[in-house]
Amino acid sequence: IQKSDVLMIRHEDGSKDIFNRQTSNRESDDNAPKTNTKTSADVRTKPDNNLSDEKNNIFRKFSVSANFASGRGAESFNVVEYTNNTAAKISAGGGMGIDISLGFKVAEKFALYADVGYQKSLIDDPEDYVSGDFTRLYFLLSPKLLIPINNKQELKLSLGFGLYTSGFLFLYSSELDLPSIFYESALGLHTQGTYSFFVTNRISLDFGLKYSIMTYSANSIISNSGLVISDLKQEFKDFNGNGFDLIAGVSFLF
Repeated sequence: IQKSDVLMIRHEDGSKDIFNRQTSNRESDDNAPKTNTKTSADVRTKPDNNLSDEKNNIFRKFSVSANFASGRGAESFNVVEYTNNTAAKISAGGGMGIDISLGFKVAEKFALYADVGYQKSLIDDPEDYVSGDFTRLYFLLSPKLLIPINNKQELKLSLGFGLYTSGFLFLYSSELDLPSIFYESALGLHTQGTYSFFVTNRISLDFGLKYSIMTYSANSIISNSGLVISDLKQEFKDFNGNGFDLIAGVSFLF
């Protein structure tokens, strides 16, 4: 056999050919112990099933995600001002929230996501004189650009819109007559960047940052002293709901 006929594989301790050498004694070949051998064609054409499975991480069509949000409103407004130059404040943006997201992959690098969620912003009162919160539901539609980093990591960038509904500002003080306010449904915009790490072929951990823009308009008011909407400060008539949210969640791919 000629040297040029042998495929060589380099090892740390030298070189080794992967072909069985032929001898003139056919019987000795028959009696020789059998070994598993690979041809160059086998090496070139045999698929790597593990690699194929890993690549499927980011090419599955459907996903269901559960997400947790924690954020801060872009602007807070005074509910009660104190003589020591502090104030009880509240924002219509940010706060703590949860949502469920459904995703459908339209193309290799484009997907459409729909979210339904609930969020609550708490009043910040350094004097513990007033309690309250602002709660709302939201429904989001988000086209997302998918940017694979490798077989285990992916970035998602989105710009979408949403319906923010059931907005309710609840305020309470044992010594003050504070109104509670219902707000009309509002349309808003949001942009979000998300990093996904695939822990298995079908499960990813997701971490993101979202910025939302919307304004809630007061619809009705509850007040023991007969206050009406026109008595409110302008910032509570048109409640600024802009805010940042940090997102953490888990996605299941199908």
